[in-house]
Amino acid sequence: LGLVIAAYPPWVAYRPAHAHMTVVGFLTMMVFGVGYQLLPRLFGFALHSRGLAIAHFWLANGGLAAMVVGFFLQPHIGVRSAPVTASGGLAFALGALGFVYNMWRTFDKADARARTRAMERALPTVD
Repeated sequence: LGLVIAAYPPWVAYRPAHAHMTVVGFLTMMVFGVGYQLLPRLFGFALHSRGLAIAHFWLANGGLAAMVVGFFLQPHIGVRSAPVTASGGLAFALGALGFVYNMWRTFDKADARARTRAMERALPTVD
């Protein structure tokens, strides 16, 4: 889309769709993917919920698709495209909140395990 906009300037009206496809579709999803892959390994604890991660994937990508459709419709139907764009943004945001919750619970479990181990080391041994 970026190349088409560069080659055919009247399509600059689709710049918001291109920006969201690039930033949300690539960069943000890359951060989520790296987070799901790397962070549980760094903390040495399995991901809290695989099902929530799958729901996040579908909510975020479905939301992105709806946002892009809304941005494509905006030059043609104006403000009537706002519900499509907003529903996409809401779905993406709900997915992102699922990611945050999933990571928080994963880190919390790892932290609880570390606290338990520290307390076990601090207890005196009885011989």
